[in-house]
Amino acid sequence: MFRCLSSPFQDVRATDTRLVGEVLSPSNTQSDMEAKKARYAGAGIPWYWQVSLAGAESAIATIRAYGLETDSGPLPDGVRPLRQANYILAGEWTPADPDGVHIDFPFPITIPWTELEY
Repeated sequence: MFRCLSSPFQDVRATDTRLVGEVLSPSNTQSDMEAKKARYAGAGIPWYWQVSLAGAESAIATIRAYGLETDSGPLPDGVRPLRQANYILAGEWTPADPDGVHIDFPFPITIPWTELEY
């Protein structure tokens, strides 16, 4: 999802992007996922969502919403964060959540699980 650009046929840049979503593959490793999150965070994209698929059935196992954090908080003297921005988990949903996916950021989102079946 990106902000509306001023004219048609413009390239969408990271600064225009408000939310990036990814459906994870079983071949994604933890280090792959962390590297992608670090690139998106470094580009300043405010929201990153991950969809994990269930392994034994055709279904979504988990949806996670991460918000961009740019303040590392207090650290001991002489310690500097490795990255200036990182994502923190802001929401997590599974099919066990009766109300489906609901969050008010980056805009109000409500998706019942019946809409996520495939």
